[in-house]
Amino acid sequence: MNRGVGFARDLAWAMGRPHRADRASLEAFQLRRLRALVRHAHDHVPFYRRRFEAARFDPGQVRSLADLERIPIVDKEELREAGTDCIADNVERGRLIARPTSGTTSLPFDVWRTRGEVKLLTAVALRRLHMHGIRIRDHRVVVKSPEPGMTGGPEPNPIHARLGFNPRVGVDATHSRDRIVARLRELRPDVISGWSQALADVASILRDEDREVLRPRLICPGGETLSVRARALITSGFRAPILDRYAADEIMQMADECRAGRTFHLIESTGLFEVVTDAEGTHARPGESGELLLTGLFSWSMPFIRYRIGDRVTAGELGCPCGAKVPTLLRVEGRTVDLFERPDGGRIHPCVLDLPLLAEVPWLQKYQFAQESPDRVVLRLLPMPVAAPPPDAAAELERRIAGDRSLPWSVRCEIVGDIEHRPGGKFRAYVPRAAN
Repeated sequence: MNRGVGFARDLAWAMGRPHRADRASLEAFQLRRLRALVRHAHDHVPFYRRRFEAARFDPGQVRSLADLERIPIVDKEELREAGTDCIADNVERGRLIARPTSGTTSLPFDVWRTRGEVKLLTAVALRRLHMHGIRIRDHRVVVKSPEPGMTGGPEPNPIHARLGFNPRVGVDATHSRDRIVARLRELRPDVISGWSQALADVASILRDEDREVLRPRLICPGGETLSVRARALITSGFRAPILDRYAADEIMQMADECRAGRTFHLIESTGLFEVVTDAEGTHARPGESGELLLTGLFSWSMPFIRYRIGDRVTAGELGCPCGAKVPTLLRVEGRTVDLFERPDGGRIHPCVLDLPLLAEVPWLQKYQFAQESPDRVVLRLLPMPVAAPPPDAAAELERRIAGDRSLPWSVRCEIVGDIEHRPGGKFRAYVPRAAN
């Protein structure tokens, strides 16, 4: 597929330092990529050609970034039903690599890319890590389900392995905590990343003798929302700073946490992001919750244009308190399928229940919120194996939570002997009534 000199120029620009560019240069780059992507999708992707024609949208109408709103919104179910019609017809099918999505919002489906697209998106993610102080020869361990590109996964990268660049080893998150700790002691990584709750579970059993061996410079949780308790456990257990990251199978890295605070900086070199509050695509104001839309600027084989990623987020300002002139998110709330009912008939994401007081409970390992009725939620509490809760612990937590008058539900606390993770090691922190 010949994309010409313009593509090569934009690729070089994206792989440079776009985070240091002025807004005018960045937006000119984004507009070039958007126009090329929309034209390509119309000419070579049957699914988008049909969608554009049905909406009477002409790719030539994209003259500014604001014209993105003219394009119809797409969701995962539509792409799944389209099958191979959502793959470009000018890409050799034999060159494509399938990446299954996790399926946490609905049934999983495959994201198709060429090796070149995989390498580009991986390189951007690595550059972001390097911006946060990770070195090219740092040894990284990823605690999650094995995947291509990790040692132990099906397709390790032989060139990186020979050169010793960005080495990483996968550790299966479904293994026992003791087994994971033993493997970490053996590997002695400089950086540890992986599923947020899996890292918190491991951190909760670390002893001083483990910390004498394990001295990571940075912990990078991801793959699921980082709860206040998980953050507290990771920080105290590993005694290392945290960099929370936000990614998706469709585009890999989307945002990372500001080093000066909890704001997320969106990565503009590979995607355009919108936060919308309704089906019509009304943009959220700063501080307002909404659903994230993604447009992948280098997703060529299988385009994602105004694609509902399936996540709820809180919109931030254009510009971070740290001084960076980037679009921000104030919070990554979680999956849209996790919305809880309100007593008034509305729906809201239950992340509002993740109260700071839960980070302070010394005997608590992890917790899960499950909705019993439109006005009642049960909070399942799993104690530390070596820290039994006081006899009145559940009642005391109920009393403290009831003091927060902003919550639309009453909360019943229940101490349990186990809370299961999903297959592959991911943890479900919120269980809607329909899933109980």
